[in-house]
Amino acid sequence: ELADLGVMLRRVAHRLHPAIIDQGGLLPALQQLADDTNRITSLDVTTRLPQAADKVLDRERSLIVFRIAQEAIRNVIKHARATKAEIAVELSPGTLVMTLADNGAGFDSGDASKAAGLGMISMSERARLAEGTFAVWSKPGEGTTIRVTVPVSPQPDAPSDRTDLR
Repeated sequence: ELADLGVMLRRVAHRLHPAIIDQGGLLPALQQLADDTNRITSLDVTTRLPQAADKVLDRERSLIVFRIAQEAIRNVIKHARATKAEIAVELSPGTLVMTLADNGAGFDSGDASKAAGLGMISMSERARLAEGTFAVWSKPGEGTTIRVTVPVSPQPDAPSDRTDLR
């Protein structure tokens, strides 16, 4: 059953990329991830996705943050025995912060052998590729929270009043 679930989530993930990121941006993609997870699993995923935070990341960073969220949800389903999870996005000066928290079994995040699983390494490497940071906090019986911070895309300069001199 868990293997079938993984196959279904991968199919959903492939259907989501890149069209939903290209068409709507990161926030609609994260909402769709939550909605699809709710529909095909017993995990209740809620979101806090402020509209003001959409379109601040370029396509590459949006995709990286989305892939980290996918991996985190996959880990929650596979390992955490959680009933609830939340994906939250916040915008602060110069950065976008995504957190994903669950109410699952948790683990000792100080234990390098558990904290350095392939999924965690993959998420950390992706964050580094986006010039961001990745952190994980977890305690047995208290769930897990991951936090990804990435720099926002530079906004295009406002049009200049300068006349083009040819």
